[in-house]
Amino acid sequence: MKDQSTYVYALLTCIAGIVFWIAIAASLDMDYAVTQVTFADAAVKAVRMPVASVFRDNSARDRLWFLISVVLGLATILIRRASFRIGTVGVALLVASLPANLWFAPLLAPAFSLYLFIGSDGEMWGEAWPAMSAVGFWVVVSLAYVVVQWECLRGERKKSPKNGLCQNNGLAACCLVGLLALPGAVHAQEADQQKKANQAKAAPTYDASVPEPTLTGVRYGEHERHILDFWKAPSDTPTPLVFVIHGGGWKGGSKERLHRFVEPAALLEAGISVVAINYRLMAHAQEVDPPVKAPLHDAARALQFVRSKADEWNIDKARIGAAGGSAGACSSLWLAYHDDLADPESNDPVARESTRLWCAAVKGPQTTLDPKQMKEWTPNSKYGGHAFGKDNFAQFLAERDSVLPWIAEYSPYSLVNAGDPPSCLFYGSPPAVGENQKDPTHTANFGVKLQERCKEVGVQCEVVYPGVPDAKYETPTEHLIAALKASAGE
Repeated sequence: MKDQSTYVYALLTCIAGIVFWIAIAASLDMDYAVTQVTFADAAVKAVRMPVASVFRDNSARDRLWFLISVVLGLATILIRRASFRIGTVGVALLVASLPANLWFAPLLAPAFSLYLFIGSDGEMWGEAWPAMSAVGFWVVVSLAYVVVQWECLRGERKKSPKNGLCQNNGLAACCLVGLLALPGAVHAQEADQQKKANQAKAAPTYDASVPEPTLTGVRYGEHERHILDFWKAPSDTPTPLVFVIHGGGWKGGSKERLHRFVEPAALLEAGISVVAINYRLMAHAQEVDPPVKAPLHDAARALQFVRSKADEWNIDKARIGAAGGSAGACSSLWLAYHDDLADPESNDPVARESTRLWCAAVKGPQTTLDPKQMKEWTPNSKYGGHAFGKDNFAQFLAERDSVLPWIAEYSPYSLVNAGDPPSCLFYGSPPAVGENQKDPTHTANFGVKLQERCKEVGVQCEVVYPGVPDAKYETPTEHLIAALKASAGE
């Protein structure tokens, strides 16, 4: 029975590891909440994550850790037979192999939760709870595993017939430990389904500080996310407008995050109308090449649609400023610096409208989508590969040459030229170019390097961060009011 249970134990711990990866894969999709996750989808991802992605995309260090875990996992086949013969050293080996037996479950679960939080600028903290709740479960499983194996070890060393848990029922004990892994995946899947059900019942809502929109759910395209909301400022003459693009890495988020990027009540009081848009996310852009084209061109189309409503909504077509955060801020700068996408010969009246801006005031923008520049500016950069269909930053950097035309087309830094509108960029911490950053995705290094480029071509670009000298504005709203109202001589 002992030899049989040894191999069954090894098999079940491997199954536990696979189930854990499925749970994590499901949690990742669940947190971005853009598609209906099925267990089969998660299983496919689970196979790719620990194998294909590790060896194809990741660094040598990551590959080494993976190989170590595999070696330790295989070593567990021998540990139960060997540990009772080699005493304390065997116990140490047994405990050391624990992470491998569960494929680093106790370590990776909190790591993935932290990644979800940091990688989303803190905007998905609530949505990361399903993954984080799995952490406690895996810790309990790990402790139970140690206790059971310690008792097995003790019983085998003493050859005690009283220790029936391992001596007489080794197979049952191993099955128990292996099957304990299943509730983790079940929990993640159930939490995913519950979250989807809750989202279906309760659509996102605006913060209490946001006034009631004048118009809601206005469609500017055919996709379900091609909608916008409009707040009309009271005025007898056409008003300026702030065009807000939400953040979320182009993977999540909604227009209801408006209050994070501007103060709509203050804008309306200043006589400035407001629009907040939704757009296609990466999950909706799998047929678009590159994927980032979908959210960026959606933003351009929404802007053209708003201009086509100028007479009806009492908007001054010329005085439109963009605002947003993170990916939405990058989209805003792309609009600010890109050549006009208007097609004067189009039969579509919306397509004939301009995509140019009067100004932009944004929070935490990524100003380049060039991985080489990111690495030079901030060595621990990790963002941007998904924009061009790359699985991670390592692959993005290695395959940079193949996407250079896309970088030239979609990176704000590459597009800025003389005559482009002024911008004001806001960051939460000071820059330190060439040094690792706590938040490399939203570092002020992006801002000061764009500012250098803008100075070279004669474009106004202000960068605001804690400690910056002579800052004119404290918030994007202040800058937008000053820039848009100054255009009318006020």
